[in-house]
Amino acid sequence: MPKDPKHGNNPSGRNQHHSKSIFEEIPDLCELLQGYINVGIQQKAIPACIERERGVTIKQAASNCAEIYKRLQNCNNKMHAIKEKLALKGVHITQDSIMEYQRAENEKAAKACNPNSNGSHPHGIWSIGPNEEWCIDGHEKILKSMGVAVWGIADKCMSISMTMDKGTEVGKLISLVQSMRALYCDISEELLPSFCAVKSTSNITRERNWHPLYEKELSNIAYEYEAGKVASGFHQVALCRMISYWLWGQIVQAHLDKVVEENQSHKIWKQKDILLPSGHQCINIYKHPEDHDLMDCLIKYNQPDLLQFRTDKEVVFCKELYVAVGSPELRAKFGWKIFCDMVNYCVENMGDYEEEEEN
Repeated sequence: MPKDPKHGNNPSGRNQHHSKSIFEEIPDLCELLQGYINVGIQQKAIPACIERERGVTIKQAASNCAEIYKRLQNCNNKMHAIKEKLALKGVHITQDSIMEYQRAENEKAAKACNPNSNGSHPHGIWSIGPNEEWCIDGHEKILKSMGVAVWGIADKCMSISMTMDKGTEVGKLISLVQSMRALYCDISEELLPSFCAVKSTSNITRERNWHPLYEKELSNIAYEYEAGKVASGFHQVALCRMISYWLWGQIVQAHLDKVVEENQSHKIWKQKDILLPSGHQCINIYKHPEDHDLMDCLIKYNQPDLLQFRTDKEVVFCKELYVAVGSPELRAKFGWKIFCDMVNYCVENMGDYEEEEEN
């Protein structure tokens, strides 16, 4: 009896180092494979034959790496980052090939990026499942200039209890977390505190991720914001402030969503002598903890507006404006143009906006 067909690791059908489907690149692929089989070429040698006859050159593969490499100068592990970013574009290159490119580009940096060069965690970490404990920290670099605060959350397993450092930004969050625990959970604060404050040096799980995130992603948004603010005609009036806060909050969030999408597909390095799952993608462990003998500890809070930008009235108003100007792509380089379009449409069609009084 024939065996059941197995699903490959590349369900999208995209071939080595290309952004198109392999069937788009090689329309006669079936005939080509049959020809190799007819002449007795071994299965393991077929990929090399296809690359040699129809595929890409080493130069093309290197150009794919170079494009991403330039954007990741401050990344501590460029090999994984390059592989994941290229994979999202349908470009699949082996880690060995990326490492070879890194060695040719910067041998010293490539050695530092090798996962074998750093030891694993010195002691065991255990967890009963996702959302048992979060490590959180607030980022203020774009808050001061743009009015947009960014919170970073790292799940211990990949919250019943939350750990933060003692930064000034945590004051309101402590009371919020404790209030939500009192309303939506019957677990005693004395038995299991909902919030634990630690020194910044002890909150390394989250703290160490801010520098590369800001240097690679958020600094570009902050630059576009500052560079175009004056030319856009921004004034400290109610309408401009409201649209600016809402719009740039959406732009930052859209960018962070892409970062999360890239990071969640990261495969955790396989380690046999640890207590937590390894050798799997973060998102698979988080969404399917039962497959790894874990349980989801999330206490769901059904209030969609908890994380919205601005008040209910302002959100509805800004969404209507955004749709009215064509719902353009939320990218930093288009931010102030979208802002101008929204303000102009409002002035021409809706009249003056009266700001709500703050409580």
